[in-house]
Amino acid sequence: SGTTNEVGTFNFTVTATDANGQTGARAYTVTVAAPVLTMTPPPGTLTAPYGAAYSQAFTAGGSAGPFNYVLTGALPAGMTFSGNTLSGTPTVPGSYPITVTATDTVLTGVGAPFSIAQNYTLDVPAPTIAVNPATAPNPVAGTAYSQAITATGGVGPYGFAVTAGTLPSGITLATGGTLSGTTNEVGTFNFTVTATDANGQTGARAYTVT
Repeated sequence: SGTTNEVGTFNFTVTATDANGQTGARAYTVTVAAPVLTMTPPPGTLTAPYGAAYSQAFTAGGSAGPFNYVLTGALPAGMTFSGNTLSGTPTVPGSYPITVTATDTVLTGVGAPFSIAQNYTLDVPAPTIAVNPATAPNPVAGTAYSQAITATGGVGPYGFAVTAGTLPSGITLATGGTLSGTTNEVGTFNFTVTATDANGQTGARAYTVT
């Protein structure tokens, strides 16, 4: 009886001695098989939302353990691996190939150390940053004008800039998103406003004002 952590084939002989010192013996062979290790989650794609807290634990089985876990591969900024858990808030979209290896820290013998490695792709989808409103009201020449431009879908704060086209003279766009001023220029003006979130992700909208 007992509990072994040693893998291999073992040969031994048991001798029985009776009350009067007479003996008999038998040879035995026992094999302690190597473990068949498993790990969850199964290999595949893990999706971590951009700019949101994410956590995924990896759990090995098939032996009593405990296990040591190692992650290889580049993680997106904002994420770390500690113990058996991948966690954090990813700030850079992309697909990141990683490998997680779990190794039994107790078992010895033939074939030790025993480990399982599984490949994953950590997918961080790019955000869809929407610039609003859908249209900007038309200015009136010689009259003060103000319109707030906002953004959603990324991580604030956002910065705003005119990246194409021309504003009417006297009207400017502040980095905080306020389109304001007084123009004395008459005409139709086409321009594009681009919003950049805290991690450099962008979204844009084209406007026309008359």
